[in-house]
Amino acid sequence: MKASKSILIIDDDEINNFIIRKRINSLGTSFATKYLLSGESALSYLHDCVTSERNLPNVVLVDIQMPGMDGFEFLEQFEKRFEQQLSETSLYVLSASANPNDKERAATYKCVKGYFTKPMLPNFNMIIEY
Repeated sequence: MKASKSILIIDDDEINNFIIRKRINSLGTSFATKYLLSGESALSYLHDCVTSERNLPNVVLVDIQMPGMDGFEFLEQFEKRFEQQLSETSLYVLSASANPNDKERAATYKCVKGYFTKPMLPNFNMIIEY
């Protein structure tokens, strides 16, 4: 039997992270949720998870527009470095960009399961009950 679900949120916007936290807590179930503010820190965290074979996230939400490494750069590195080890992880893009080109570009990554536009947040029940 699988342990509790783990969600990794990669978003530089603290307000958005607060809203997501409230939304997840409203489900009435506890999830191990990690919030990171950059793609670089997320890659480091995922490396540690894979190396220790613990705390592997079931779901990753990544923002596209972040300073430093943006979400697309993160997706490229995720596929290069973690695609096999994290093949059971569902990765979703969460972005303020409603630009159809961004959505199309995100769909070119095999690891991306969906694209959500802020401020609309995903139906967490649906994405964590895969």
